Amino acid sequence: MDYAALFNRRIPLLKIAFSRFDQSQPAFQAFLKEGEYTPKEIKSNTLKEAVGFAYWGITVAIYLFWSFYGNGWYISWLIFIIAGVLFPLVMKLCDSFSKKN
Repeated sequence: MDYAALFNRRIPLLKIAFSRFDQSQPAFQAFLKEGEYTPKEIKSNTLKEAVGFAYWGITVAIYLFWSFYGNGWYISWLIFIIAGVLFPLVMKLCDSFSKKN
């Protein structure tokens, strides 16, 4: 049995399988500080995370306040739809603010 021929036939299949599920690209980008791992992008991402955390926290607080104190359970859930639509706008504002600095 020719093991070399068998091995060489299997390599392309392994390359296809592993290239499809390859997760090493983000690791290389982090190591080389490229893409979203540049210091500027990291600063921008930390700002976005802080603003997003505050944004959704305030959204939940408004929902709970409106629901419990205003007894608006039938309609107060709409705040999440409105907040979800406005969230990309808030993130764009964070991007423009971080690019100015």
